[in-house]
Amino acid sequence: MYCTADDVNLALEVLGEEPVDAQRAEEAARLASALVDSYTGRHFRDEPVKESHEPLEGKVLLNHWPLYELVEVVDSEAEPVEHEVLDPSIGLLRVEAGGRVWITYKYNDPKEPVPDDVRRLCARLAAKLLTLPPEEISRISAGSLSLELKGLLGEEARWVLLKYRHMPRFV
Repeated sequence: MYCTADDVNLALEVLGEEPVDAQRAEEAARLASALVDSYTGRHFRDEPVKESHEPLEGKVLLNHWPLYELVEVVDSEAEPVEHEVLDPSIGLLRVEAGGRVWITYKYNDPKEPVPDDVRRLCARLAAKLLTLPPEEISRISAGSLSLELKGLLGEEARWVLLKYRHMPRFV
């Protein structure tokens, strides 16, 4: 979850609504976090991701950036592959492999994986979800967020999350 039950209840108070019990607030925070993940194409946790890449002229451009920690680079036989980080800010690597490689890495700041603006937005989104009638909540899913986010929070949400969107890149 990207925000706490207390964050959600504070956002509810700002909306003029009564606080809810911690369990309901946490459920809403989990759904809001999943919606944020879906919209941005990434997560905000201190967890590694694993990707498969076919190097182009010995280089790989990772799907997420910046590169905070390179955990491993292996070939199809799970053997370590010699590599060099060329530009961590865009996730560019040089690899010495004759074919496909699997790269495990972290792209979130391990000290603070959830930026403050994302935490605040997630709390407001969770609070807004709690104010919706049950039939409205049941029709919202992570896959439909791109259509629902604007209606739930307006343009603010789009602008906050725009800088965090990670869409697949093609080289």
